[in-house]
Amino acid sequence: MTNPLLARFIPEARELLQVSASGLLKLERNPTDETAINEVFRAVHTIKGSSGLFDAVALTRLVHAAEDLLGEVRSDALQIDSSLVDMLLDSLDQVGQWIDELERRSALPTDADGVAHRMAALLRQRLGAQDQDDVPDDAPADAAPQGADPAPDGDVATLPPGFLARLSAPACLDAFRRACGGQAVHLVRYAPEPGCFFNGTDPLQAIQQVPGALALDIAAAEPWGPLEDLDPYQCNLHFSLLTAAPRPEIEQAMRYELDQITIAPVRPRDLVRIEGEPSDGPIWDDFREAASAFLAAGRHDDLRTAVGALRSVAGPTLWRRQALDWLEAALSAVQPDSALVAALVAAAGSGRFDPAPAAPAPAAPAPAPQPAPQADPRQELARSVLASQHRALEQAGYDADRLASVGTVVGNVLLSLGRDADRTAIQAAFEAAREARSVAPVLSALSAVLDGAPLQRTEAAPALPDALPPAFEEVAPVAGAKEPEGRIAPKSLKVDQAKIDLLMNLIGELVVSKNALPFLAKRAEETYASREMSREIKEQYAVIDRLAQEMQGAIMQVRMLPVSEIFDRFPRLVRDLARKLGKRIDLALEGEDTAADKTIIEALGDPLLHIVRNSLDHGLESPDERRAAGKSATARILLKARQEADSVVIEVQDNGRGIDPVRIRAAAIAKGVIGQEEADRLSDQEAINLIYRPGFSTAAEISDLSGRGVGMDVVLTTVEKLGGQVSVSSRLGEGTTTRLALPLSMAVTRIMIVEAAGSLYGVPMDMIVETVRVPRERIRMIKKAETFVLRETIIPLLRLSRLLHLPDQPRGEADAAVLVCHVNGRRVGLIIDNFREGMDVILKPLEGVLTGLGGYAGTTLLGDGRVLLVLDLRELL
Repeated sequence: MTNPLLARFIPEARELLQVSASGLLKLERNPTDETAINEVFRAVHTIKGSSGLFDAVALTRLVHAAEDLLGEVRSDALQIDSSLVDMLLDSLDQVGQWIDELERRSALPTDADGVAHRMAALLRQRLGAQDQDDVPDDAPADAAPQGADPAPDGDVATLPPGFLARLSAPACLDAFRRACGGQAVHLVRYAPEPGCFFNGTDPLQAIQQVPGALALDIAAAEPWGPLEDLDPYQCNLHFSLLTAAPRPEIEQAMRYELDQITIAPVRPRDLVRIEGEPSDGPIWDDFREAASAFLAAGRHDDLRTAVGALRSVAGPTLWRRQALDWLEAALSAVQPDSALVAALVAAAGSGRFDPAPAAPAPAAPAPAPQPAPQADPRQELARSVLASQHRALEQAGYDADRLASVGTVVGNVLLSLGRDADRTAIQAAFEAAREARSVAPVLSALSAVLDGAPLQRTEAAPALPDALPPAFEEVAPVAGAKEPEGRIAPKSLKVDQAKIDLLMNLIGELVVSKNALPFLAKRAEETYASREMSREIKEQYAVIDRLAQEMQGAIMQVRMLPVSEIFDRFPRLVRDLARKLGKRIDLALEGEDTAADKTIIEALGDPLLHIVRNSLDHGLESPDERRAAGKSATARILLKARQEADSVVIEVQDNGRGIDPVRIRAAAIAKGVIGQEEADRLSDQEAINLIYRPGFSTAAEISDLSGRGVGMDVVLTTVEKLGGQVSVSSRLGEGTTTRLALPLSMAVTRIMIVEAAGSLYGVPMDMIVETVRVPRERIRMIKKAETFVLRETIIPLLRLSRLLHLPDQPRGEADAAVLVCHVNGRRVGLIIDNFREGMDVILKPLEGVLTGLGGYAGTTLLGDGRVLLVLDLRELL
């Protein structure tokens, strides 16, 4: 991967996807969790913004659709449920697959656009305002043409006239003809950041990249101040672009500015702008009467003929003649909008245009024709904003933060309109609301303002409004925002894993090198008879050993990861599998902050996956079975982690049916895992341990969850390779607990050096229980095996030299050196020649012709340069 930005984006995106998935699962359990929805929204929003830096349009488009949906949930306009969570999780899974593709090939797969097209369509359908661009391939045949947006219905907020009033009438007529012909028409609002010039952004150049442009309006974001106060390096412009391009092409063109744009579909009726000179005459009354009759009878062809005839004789500059142009365009649609056509017929007959739907009726005597005055866009917008704030407070109830936000918006609206008296009264109402902790005073004051006299227009310079109408779901960023002074520097630093591994290797070499000092001290005393030098070397060794251990601990802490790295994947897994199996399961997590080495954490994923899946499929009953057994219908799985000494312990507990030893024995015999005679000798716990045998399974049928007999075998093999132990305990009818105990780190291993048959060997300290010297007369033979009694416990004895196929070398000592070890769940004593010192070493695996040699965990170097073989007692015994 050659793009450094992409290399940074990929791990960050994966973290954000994990945060989003975890948050969605929290929301499914508690839909009112505002912290969770804000966390998910921020994560998805960050992915969307960052993905715009790369050639990943499909990814950006899908995440954008998910963000829009989450925005509706966040504003309480949409209720989250399991089906919505499923859709969002599927979308995030797809984004995760694309992230993997970006990592492998630095590009999305060839079918990404189509996949994004279909998945974004499904998400936008939940919004109730889906773009026709996103209609899936299997949409009905009578759907709108590809690339066209459906005209918003009564449930969709329409564009206030102010957003189109500044555009020229010819451009609006051109857009109207396209919209009536089935083509998508969008209004793009672009509010560039005030400091965009410093980012190398030319906002005019950016907006001009949008294809299909029909009209462009540029206005001041804030009223212009005195010329001497003008900052030429701050952008004070907002752009409004009318375009016939479909939404995906707009997003592609503005992919680097997606956070600063809003896109809204435009209905044909919103585009009507009739201009011209007033006129009058009986010909217009006759036309209205005849046209209304044609429209009522559905005779569109006759209506088109009548419109064409009147257009040919009317003056082109007349207002009513211009209305005929709009009417002709409306009639060009494959299926003309009857309400819109009726309104335009009435406009041509009366000299006024009423965009509201009107049923065709015979024309009445028209008054003296006058051009219809244009609606005041600021007045309409102010009413829309105040009404939306009233609805928001009414739905949400009292919330201090929301109340403050609404107060700021309402105050700014009234201030911009010069309504100082109303603004003062509203502020008093907000104070009363805060004191009473109720929104009633504010709702009453807002209702009074909305029901009062028409809002007055001030003489301020025309500017685009600060607030966007409900049709726009994104709000332009606040201009002029500055970073606070005295910003605290970040305290975290991202470091490449290879650098940490290099440090770990170096500290390992240092540990091995310091082990040479005791040998050097011994040589100084024995060879050179310098006890003083030997003492000084030992003193320096103590200092170096302390520092090396501190360095090793510090580097180990850098490599430590919390077990939440693997725990976080299980809520989604349990949720999906529980629904698939028809079970009701509650997953609880404890000790997620318990830390272990990165190698251990990464290797634990598969074993835990097998254990949890086994518990879901075999251990937990269906709701009906649980009720019949007197249990709660909802089962429970607990994932618990804790640190014990130098180990991390992870337990998987369930309150299911437990493991039946009788059934285990029968299944093991049936599958040929053991014979009948061996099965009869097994205790219940030994029978339960058969689940870890290769090929063992109690499933009647093979499925995608179980039945192959490899799951628990993988658990045992993996954990033992990590130097850990697995144990399982179960009570029939009450549940099962699986316990994994693993070392905190595999980087440095603590061993004891022992002597056998004249050679030195290493034994891992985590397997040693204790060292004892046993008088030889206390060693007894039971049948053909040697044993001794240690604190009233019989310990079987094995001679290490015989296990290694080495000749015995009788030492003639009265006591035998015995290493008591815990191996494969039982205690055993190893008779050795002598105990030596313990040390920290770096284990190197066997390589070359020695690869696969059983009984050895690896090799290490001693301080004097000799190679030491470290034993694997599990394989050896």
